[in-house]
Amino acid sequence: MIKKTLEKIVDLEYNQDELEEVLDVLIKKNLTQGEKVREFEDLLSKYLGVKYCVVVNSGTSALYLALLSLGIEENDWVITTSYSFVATANVIELLKARPIFIDIDIRDFNISIDILEKTLKDLDKKNLLKKVKVILPVHLFGFPVNPYVYELSRRYGIWVLDDAAGALGTKINDIFIGKFADLTCFSFHPRKIITTGEGGCIVTDSYEIYSKLILLRNHGLGLVDNNLDLFLPGFNFRLTEFQAALGIIQLKKIESIINKRIQIFENYVNLFKLNDLDVVFQEAIDGSRVAIQNFCFLLPKIMLGKRDTLINFLYENGVEAKVGTYHIPLTNYYSRKYNYKKGDFPITDLVNELAISIPFHSKLSYEKQVFIINLIKKFWELYY
Repeated sequence: MIKKTLEKIVDLEYNQDELEEVLDVLIKKNLTQGEKVREFEDLLSKYLGVKYCVVVNSGTSALYLALLSLGIEENDWVITTSYSFVATANVIELLKARPIFIDIDIRDFNISIDILEKTLKDLDKKNLLKKVKVILPVHLFGFPVNPYVYELSRRYGIWVLDDAAGALGTKINDIFIGKFADLTCFSFHPRKIITTGEGGCIVTDSYEIYSKLILLRNHGLGLVDNNLDLFLPGFNFRLTEFQAALGIIQLKKIESIINKRIQIFENYVNLFKLNDLDVVFQEAIDGSRVAIQNFCFLLPKIMLGKRDTLINFLYENGVEAKVGTYHIPLTNYYSRKYNYKKGDFPITDLVNELAISIPFHSKLSYEKQVFIINLIKKFWELYY
């Protein structure tokens, strides 16, 4: 029997340009922390309009170093979203700080600004606000957080660290994500807008923070009179030269990639509507241009309990599908440690049970999209 080819969630967009750039690095045999890393950082800074950029070996490393650079330590509180990839909360835990989870907005799946504001007011009244050192919002799947979060941070004197892992290229009122927060972290994982295989970066306009990040990335070592000396304990979180070379070519194509993704997103929305498939799409805030990382939607409530059946149905018919992301407070670790239970984050509860992601990448053809929607329609007719 001939095995069906699986239409994967993601397909990488690279060609001979990337291959030649990476091969050139391998031929020159300078594989780490060289001119390509510096060039990639310069290009990212210029693209985003920020002063400083530090590339590292993953988006998770970026978040961890960013919190370290802000001095986060044991018993500090960091406010974040309840719905994200687990790395968002794990980096807080690893520093022995405490994540304070906030439920999400059903419209954009991002941290609820209303609940965040109420939480800050309540903490202030209880004289607990001093425990909160950072607000860590996530621009989930590239969709930007309501910028009111930055006004709240200024009002209460709290750092903002943006987890923009999947939001490289997203803008609000023509200003890139990366310019709003004190620090912003991006990821270059293969499921993100551009990729270096694994990789990530931190951007900031603060020279003091940048200087700490440079040391922390490379064991805490810095130059004194052209000799290396240790200034603080650090890590080996360096990005390789050939990863940076790949990133340089990818970044040059980013606007083309984003435009293709926007068109593919619009195609999906139109196809769902054309076929009378009653789903809820992630909404973009007014004035934003979204560098869409993932096509995630909510099934109707009447289909509660059938999401995983749909995922299996699609897989059996040659299409990969996945859940949205993680309900972090209900994962085994966080629910046991902090006694979270279903009902503590009602919107996240609902989204977690109804969210599904289907193939989405810049190489996805319209014909494939039609095929995928027709399969979902067939499932609808069987189960709805």
